[in-house]
Amino acid sequence: MENLLQILGPFLLTLASEFTYFNISATTVSATGGTISPSGATAIQVAEGEDSIFTLESEVDYYLSGVTVSGIDGNQVSAVTGLISGTSVYTFTDVLENKTIGVGYSPYES
Repeated sequence: MENLLQILGPFLLTLASEFTYFNISATTVSATGGTISPSGATAIQVAEGEDSIFTLESEVDYYLSGVTVSGIDGNQVSAVTGLISGTSVYTFTDVLENKTIGVGYSPYES
């Protein structure tokens, strides 16, 4: 096996370096009311041309009040089908550049 790795090693390194990755940063604007997943302090890396799916989930008594995708209000983005309670999904398709997604949640008024 070691000899095989010595033979294939340079090829595998070349193959791995041929991929281009882009970053998608996901944030929740509201301190309470819901989450976006995956999220975190660091951006999610996506291979060039691949898709990346984000789950937007509101807590009880809150609704998804806004989505901003790469600086564009979600109401103007065709992939956002509506602002609803519960769970929604947003998909970046065919990623060819760095992207951002931010979500906000608001409480229902009594």
